[in-house]
Amino acid sequence: MVQNRGINQDVTQEMNRSLLLKNLRREGMCSRAYLASLTGLKQATVTNIMKDFLNWGIVTEVGFLNGSKGRRSIGVSISQDRYRVIGVRLARKHYSVGLFDLTGTQITKKRVDFNPEEQPDAEDILNQIAAEMHALMKKYGKDTILAAGMAVPGPFIAKKNRIALITGADIWKDVDLKK
Repeated sequence: MVQNRGINQDVTQEMNRSLLLKNLRREGMCSRAYLASLTGLKQATVTNIMKDFLNWGIVTEVGFLNGSKGRRSIGVSISQDRYRVIGVRLARKHYSVGLFDLTGTQITKKRVDFNPEEQPDAEDILNQIAAEMHALMKKYGKDTILAAGMAVPGPFIAKKNRIALITGADIWKDVDLKK
């Protein structure tokens, strides 16, 4: 496929940041030089992005590592203490709301099963999920929550913010999940 449009610097920087975080999360702790060799980015690029991450509290320096040629490198890892993300899972018969640190470690999780005796209402369920999310923000501090994401069953139509089809769960047919 031929790309008819270029990529601006902001998009490239976001892609590089995402790439570094993904690799740092997978590696756990490593040096900036190792991240540069792992990702193919220039060391200066990695250093500049890591400087931003350190200033924002997303990563921490964790001591010295033995580097190549006998050099010692300063190790970096994703900070587990400062920021959190909320994850929501919507399923046919239940929903779950969890809080995770930036490494993906679960801090807390609540699962709510739908009553099989009564037909659940989509709006009520979304209001319950929103209340759970607000409770987490209140308990852990709204400023510590960086993001929230939702996993839904079945195909999702992003342009319409709707689930296309969930077999046996028609209550979600025309519900806007974004609001």
